[in-house]
Amino acid sequence: MLFKRKFFIIANSFAAPFCSDTSEEYVRASTPKQAILQFIKSYNHPAGCYAANCYASADAYHQKKDPLCRWRSNIARTLETSRAGSICHRGDGTLELDGKNVQVADPRGGSILP
Repeated sequence: MLFKRKFFIIANSFAAPFCSDTSEEYVRASTPKQAILQFIKSYNHPAGCYAANCYASADAYHQKKDPLCRWRSNIARTLETSRAGSICHRGDGTLELDGKNVQVADPRGGSILP
């Protein structure tokens, strides 16, 4: 069994209804990836998780250090890779990017960024 340490996770929900809620939590795990996946599995905000970052500690977060691991919903990933000038999120998995409709598969699902 690997040694488990504490990792600091900070996450934002999808907007509910106008702005997102922020969650902060320490999670014990062997790796940052395990910590963030454990956090996402237990995340219970009714609007769902939009994005989460894992840090070595709250101090690392407040010192603006790079996250050790990042998780993004499929909507967030689509928006982060889009170069659209105008964006409208309809809330049903449909985005309007520069006037063109884009349907995001499993919009509330997500994955760890490389």
